Amino acid sequence: MNFNELIEKFNNNSPHLNLECDEVGVVRFFVGDEHLIYMRGNLDDSFFFLYASAGNLPKTNEEKAILYQKLLEANLFGDGVGLACLAIHQESDKIILTQTFDMQYTDYYAFEAAYKSFLRHLNYWSNDLRN
Repeated sequence: MNFNELIEKFNNNSPHLNLECDEVGVVRFFVGDEHLIYMRGNLDDSFFFLYASAGNLPKTNEEKAILYQKLLEANLFGDGVGLACLAIHQESDKIILTQTFDMQYTDYYAFEAAYKSFLRHLNYWSNDLRN
């Protein structure tokens, strides 16, 4: 299965998500009113990425230092993120939850299970970062 086939099956199984693909192949869709999720393949179609903003970076250096520690602890062995990881997009000061999939080992059912886990972690971190 390649990335486009996976997207087609995902779209067929989840028509309520209204998947949209842009001119460079990035797929985006909303989950509820809160989360804009992106999926994109790499150039040789061997990997694809699932990612979304979980929140914003705090303004003060003290708050940032506390958050950095929290993010590092969450990423360690996947204890707070499952198979995903948290990163900081410096241009937008957004905290991004991202997960990489190897197409060689990802069938639709593996993706579906990982996607559900990704959503649980995204909801957790979005709520946590708001408070």
